[in-house]
Amino acid sequence: MILSRSDAGTLPGCETVAGNYPGYTLSGRLSDSRIISVFFLVCAGLIVGFATVFAGGPIAQSPGELRTDALICALLLGGLGVCYCTIVRPLGLMSRLESLLFLVPVYALCQVIPLPLRVVRILSPARAKLADALQPVVTASRWVPISATPSATLYHCLLFSACASLLFVVYDLSKRFSHRPWIVTLPLIAVGIAQAIIGLVQASSGTDSIATGTYPIRNHYAGLLEMILPFSAILVFAASANWEPTASRPKGADGLGKILVACVGVALTALLFAAILSSLSRMGFVASLASLVFIVIAEVARRLPSNKTPWVIAAAIGITVLLVGVLPSAQLVARFGDLEKYGNDRSPAWHDTLKLIKAYPAVGCGLGAYESSFLEFKNSAPATTQDYAHNDYLQYFAEIGLVGFAVAVVPLGAIIFRLLRGLRNPRSEAGWLSVACAGSLLAIGIHSCVDFNLYVPANMFVLAWILGISAYAGESEKLGRSPRASNTMSNLCAAV
Repeated sequence: MILSRSDAGTLPGCETVAGNYPGYTLSGRLSDSRIISVFFLVCAGLIVGFATVFAGGPIAQSPGELRTDALICALLLGGLGVCYCTIVRPLGLMSRLESLLFLVPVYALCQVIPLPLRVVRILSPARAKLADALQPVVTASRWVPISATPSATLYHCLLFSACASLLFVVYDLSKRFSHRPWIVTLPLIAVGIAQAIIGLVQASSGTDSIATGTYPIRNHYAGLLEMILPFSAILVFAASANWEPTASRPKGADGLGKILVACVGVALTALLFAAILSSLSRMGFVASLASLVFIVIAEVARRLPSNKTPWVIAAAIGITVLLVGVLPSAQLVARFGDLEKYGNDRSPAWHDTLKLIKAYPAVGCGLGAYESSFLEFKNSAPATTQDYAHNDYLQYFAEIGLVGFAVAVVPLGAIIFRLLRGLRNPRSEAGWLSVACAGSLLAIGIHSCVDFNLYVPANMFVLAWILGISAYAGESEKLGRSPRASNTMSNLCAAV
């Protein structure tokens, strides 16, 4: 049967969907069932969990088998998105933001489409020069792609398509769980707990052992955990909110539930942060601490008068300085001491990357083509293969150029704008989720300045998940559908 908008409110569980999508028609109750929504949420969580186990290595440094596993994860997420659109959300009902999510994959696909050589000379003179240089050894072609390495660009196109698909699914599921939005964060927290436990077991196995979880590189392991950490930390503040008791939930029971939820938040935060410390990742420690400080300042400042905000910031800075001196282990402190000795390997690469950007300023050298295109401009560490710039911003700019960067900023800017809107409400579920998402984005944003976390498929998928929650959190504030604390978190506390 066909369910019209006027009939949607008569079926259990359909009110939220009908309110989120005006004029929405559904084929039967199946597409609106909470069971179906939970099923897709679990599937998405399992795929992302699978990716953290089998696709946690950087793209360029992974051998064929790991690259195949990453491609399998990308295809699974793409299939998940197709099934979701078939069963739950017809693509014809996509909002403006949802349409923007696929701009980057489309741009990457455009980089591998052959164009007339005379057009390429205008868009990318350096790429045309490469094509001319190959004419003595290969058959001359009048059609060449923008990308210097089309196969790598196509691979990245599939990964970004998978990220867009996951972001779309999580964003829509967040709307469907608008009265219990914390449900959408549970798969991420579960993945973080599992990885933290594995890492701590590794670190405790010997004096020189470090925590890497299922990741080959500790920095990327820390990058995963630092994105999940804020969602456990925000539980402490959410549980400490002033909820009003109801007849069915006595004040004493509600208070005990709040204490238990706060204890769970503290325990999970300590677990994740301990795993990050055990990884001995310097920037992982800095980024995680910065995100926690941001959460504290944001939450406390939103609850106090504006004239007391400077005191909160000053106190947070003082506590941060104290924690920096107390928390790091001797091994981590020693690694900070090695910065002067071994820290000169990245700034020359950044300098040479700027030359690559200058050569391909408009449309870039192609996603994934950094390693092959960089050889011409590499003046440092001649015996080392430079497959990454150790700075996600510089490398992506070199690969997609000014046009691609502008294309990527459009959906990201729209999501961040919504996220900032969600930060304004200190007493709603969406407000707390906004703070947690902002802390996650801050952490990975800081870490990406000196590393290449966003070239790890598993971390790309986790970031896409967080961006999906971010888009919902701000939108719910705009539409006035954000549940108050007494609705959801109080129910959780009372249940506990």
